[in-house]
Amino acid sequence: MSGDVTERLVRLEEKTDRLMEGMSRMTDLLMRLVGDVSEIKGRIADVPTARDFGELKGRVEEISRHQGVTLSYQPPEARRAAGPT
Repeated sequence: MSGDVTERLVRLEEKTDRLMEGMSRMTDLLMRLVGDVSEIKGRIADVPTARDFGELKGRVEEISRHQGVTLSYQPPEARRAAGPT
């Protein structure tokens, strides 16, 4: 009977070791994910909001009214197609 208990204990220790190895790998992965999430949050904080764009549009419209010329963005492709000004 003590041999049976010893065998069961050895198997239990082996399973525990495998579980601990798996948990260690998961902990490493979670730590990398925490770093990635922090980096993403930092990037998101720098992204302009819809409100920022609305304020910019209002400023451009105000400048256009004062200059008598409509200001607008032209992508580089459109500028090249239009040729020299």
